[in-house]
Amino acid sequence: MKVGKGQYGYNAHLRKVTILKTVLFFGVSIALFIAGYIQTGTRNNVLTVAAILGCLPASKSAVIMIMAFCAKGCSRETADLVKAYENKICLLYDCYMTSEKKSFDIACMAVTREYIYGYTENSKTEISVAEKHIQDILKANKKPSIPVKILNDKNTFVQRLQDMEKNAEVDINEVAELANILKAISL
Repeated sequence: MKVGKGQYGYNAHLRKVTILKTVLFFGVSIALFIAGYIQTGTRNNVLTVAAILGCLPASKSAVIMIMAFCAKGCSRETADLVKAYENKICLLYDCYMTSEKKSFDIACMAVTREYIYGYTENSKTEISVAEKHIQDILKANKKPSIPVKILNDKNTFVQRLQDMEKNAEVDINEVAELANILKAISL
């Protein structure tokens, strides 16, 4: 079953897929090199060039795999707790965002027209830097300034979800463009 960006379990799915891709890509490169060496008796042949070029997508896949293992994602406990709000609030799970200097592991994000609330389970996440990074991305995409708040307390995050559910009838389709921008900047 395919799990898309923003859905619960995306990081686990991405890990599996990138492991397979990385092994396959490097395997093809190694097989090409060995076939060329066996055929010509030297490494100076066209298949060696193809094997070297095959290392480019393999290396790219390896980098994504390493990043997928760095991202912790959303715990089952948190996902079960916030799942009840999915019908009225656009929720994005397993968001791992990187800026030029920092990485941010956001377990869950609630997106409405008025607010973006995130919850991180990683105590090392620099919350103010993550908030500014998301604001900068929205500004670069010519979106209106929307308050972004990243929380590291699960109970506070759930309380915000309850408040958002009570106070705003959100058409999930209306915030789809914002959600797509946030998905695009995630791993």
